Parts: sequence; C-alpha cells; structure tokens
Amino acid sequence: MSVSFWQYALFYCSIQCLADIFYTPFDHNTEWHSMRFGVNFFGGVLRMNGKTKKLTAAGMLAGLAYAATAAGRVPLILFLKYDPKDIIVVTAGLVLGPCTACSVSLLVSLAEMFTVSDNGILGFLANVISSCAFSCPSAWIYRKMRKLQGAAVGLFCGWACMVLVMMAWNYLVAPIYMGYPVETVAKLMLPAFLPFNLIKGGINAAAALALYKPVVVPLRRICMTEANPSE
Repeated sequence: MSVSFWQYALFYCSIQCLADIFYTPFDHNTEWHSMRFGVNFFGGVLRMNGKTKKLTAAGMLAGLAYAATAAGRVPLILFLKYDPKDIIVVTAGLVLGPCTACSVSLLVSLAEMFTVSDNGILGFLANVISSCAFSCPSAWIYRKMRKLQGAAVGLFCGWACMVLVMMAWNYLVAPIYMGYPVETVAKLMLPAFLPFNLIKGGINAAAALALYKPVVVPLRRICMTEANPSE
C-alpha cells in the first residue's frame, strides 16, 4: 500500500464523515440517529455520549487537516510552501478548545513527517509550533468571547503570535536544517520569512473567520459543546 493510497483513504473518510454530520438526521437533545463514518465501520444506529462526539469530531478534523496538507501544498515565496491545514486546526480549536487544537496539530504533523515531509524531526517541530502558535491563542481568546467578534480578535492575535514565534524559530533553527550560515538566513528574514508568515497567517485567519458561521457555529451546536445563544 503506497502513501498515495493512505492519503486518498484519509481524504475520503474525512469528507464522508463531514457529509454524515451535516446531512444525517440528528436528535438535538440526545444522540445520533445514524452515522456511517465513511467506511460504514459501525453501520446502522450509533449512539454517542458527549465525550465520544468530541473525539469523533477531533478525529474527523485531523483527517481533513492531513488531507489538506497532502493535497494542498503550494509554493508561495522562494522555497517556502503554504498548506491550508491550520485553517482546519484552528477550526478544531474554536469548536473544541485550545487543547484539542494542540492535539490535532501533533497528530497531523506526525503523520506529515512520516509521509509527505522531508524535513524530519525539525520539520515536525516547526509544524507543531507554527500551528499551535496560531490556533491555541485564537481558541483561548474565543473561549472568553464566544461570538464572531471574539473569533475575529482571537484569530488576529493568533496570526500575530504565529508570525513572531516563527520569525524567532527561523532565525534560531533554520540554519541547522537548511545548512546555511546564520548570516545567510538573517538576510532572508525580511524578504522571505516575514512576508511568507504574514501571508500564511492572513490567509488562514481570513479563511477561518469566513468559516465561522457556516462551520464552527453549527458544529458546536450539533455535537460538541453548548453554543452561545447569541451566535
């Protein structure tokens, strides 16, 4: 079985899970009436408690994030590539909290290290640090202000935090895995690393904010946590 098979399988199951969540009849007071999980693993009627719903949603979002990483990597500036996984990671954080965002980031980055990445353990750490620096502050602030304005403030703060953290990471660690002297990496900070992180964070924050009403609010209301009536 090749890597491409697993990428396809994860993508298919994740999309099917998402479709099941939104299009399968659901009793808002108690439990799922039906959910196929893409591969009909349980089949028929599946009853879930609150913890199981949260684990299922986290797994679904992790699968989607990995699929986005595997299929959506595009060159952005020089050798730096953008992928949209942090949009899904921060969505997990807004729905389920900062700890879930961190867990999803760890799982996706680990899978990425063993499949599509060629940067080894340092690439894994960079992905985890970048995703957590963006998604965890966003989710933490949103927990204090569970409304659109809170999501906007959180995403903006997460964007700024990610840029600052990754600039420090690139200056201190990039010379190790790039094999360049510190002076050479320092010359790339303003023309390459800064605009890359600004653009990456801006795209992720804008996309996550656009998904707030159609995705975050319904997911919180349907299966995870008590929703704010003002949402």
